[in-house]
Amino acid sequence: MRIAIIGAGITGVCTAFELADDGHDVTVFDRRGSVAAEASFATAGLLGHASLLPWAERRVGLPGWLGALAGQGPLHWHRRADRGSLRWLWQWSRSAGLPVNADRWQQLQQLARFSQERLHDLRTRLKLDIERAQGALVVFQTERARDAAQADLARLAQWAVPHTWLDADACRARETGLSADAPLAGGVWLPGDEVSNCRQVAHALRHHAQRAGVTFRFHSAVSALRAGGTGQRPQVVHVYAPPEDSTVLSPSAASPGSHGAHDAPRTEAQPFSPTEEAFDAVVVCAAQGAASLLGPLGLALPLAAVSGVTLTAPMRLDEAHPGRGPSSALLDAQARVLVTRMGHRLRVSGGALLGAGNATQQGQALETLEQALRTWYPGVARLSQALRWQGVRTATPDGMPLIGASGAPGVWLNLGHGDTGWALACGSARLLADRLRLRGASRSAHDLSLATGSDTNANTAIASGLNG
Repeated sequence: MRIAIIGAGITGVCTAFELADDGHDVTVFDRRGSVAAEASFATAGLLGHASLLPWAERRVGLPGWLGALAGQGPLHWHRRADRGSLRWLWQWSRSAGLPVNADRWQQLQQLARFSQERLHDLRTRLKLDIERAQGALVVFQTERARDAAQADLARLAQWAVPHTWLDADACRARETGLSADAPLAGGVWLPGDEVSNCRQVAHALRHHAQRAGVTFRFHSAVSALRAGGTGQRPQVVHVYAPPEDSTVLSPSAASPGSHGAHDAPRTEAQPFSPTEEAFDAVVVCAAQGAASLLGPLGLALPLAAVSGVTLTAPMRLDEAHPGRGPSSALLDAQARVLVTRMGHRLRVSGGALLGAGNATQQGQALETLEQALRTWYPGVARLSQALRWQGVRTATPDGMPLIGASGAPGVWLNLGHGDTGWALACGSARLLADRLRLRGASRSAHDLSLATGSDTNANTAIASGLNG
């Protein structure tokens, strides 16, 4: 099949590789000049179970909704956000209390485990050399936060996830770089979780995908989709508008060591001239532009833009004290801040703003990250050399991604992963490739996720794909 993929973030690149590995002719469109240039650029890097659970008491219903409006709690809303997001915010605030919530978490856990296993397979098979570290420690500053996590500990036990409860002394013995002054009531050690550099993997898989025949059309914005029909294939309308230093990748340049610089795309499109191409299938992975592309096809997806911030800083190397800084990942359950080690760098991530937020909120989110560093690893990071980044991703109200046929003929979805995009990317791509290969019965977008308030057990795409 000739397949188009819209979006070259980590999900799009993984999907392109899996489809090409299955023998399909794949073309990837992205408006930026490289892979992983937007939401996948500076992710926290955590894979496994620690990032999937709330780890603290979460307000739901009206209190949670009003708290978000007031800038309190895990998700902040601001007045410049799209007013249409209010309905999504209300659904989000209710989702934790729905009876099927436990099923959702279990499905996410299954997909995360499958995704991690798939990455291990790819790393071994393709000999990927990427920055990685093993294990994650979830820490609780107070006894109240520790007690609120008992339900999450029960879930880990139910899922047979290896984990160990540690008291404060055991936490400091596990992570010797922790500050002795940091408030600490205990923690949970998850040896199976890991940190891997998402952007490194995206670039490595792009190279292998190119060698498998994938064409990357960078600086190509998709302006419209047309669904297939009787005797017709779905069509992609795109505009190729490169800057002077554009790089277009094509399979003709896919020799070892070559990056395909300055090769011409397959079509004869001129800059700023819309071009329409037909494919056997189109997979939408560019979640930020999904609404404008899929809306005209009659697909109203339950998606909202949610942004988070990260801070990446080089570590102060001290030969006399090599244990400074985290050995892998540290998740502060109360502050919802994650500190991970990327080689000789520290990356701190956290915050959730509905939309992009304003300058004040962005500044407050970055201050929270810096405060977490001062609390847990004072003096370890060179903050004067830090890279501060904000990434916008799209999420469903209940946290379940949309994976599978959209309901519009020939159009498929792999998006809506929210802040678990990296944790679920490899598994989502393989699941999508399998479902496309089987050409399962068409489903509506509503049926693809556990849509908040739905009476149906919705994400059969995940459940049947992992269990069947």
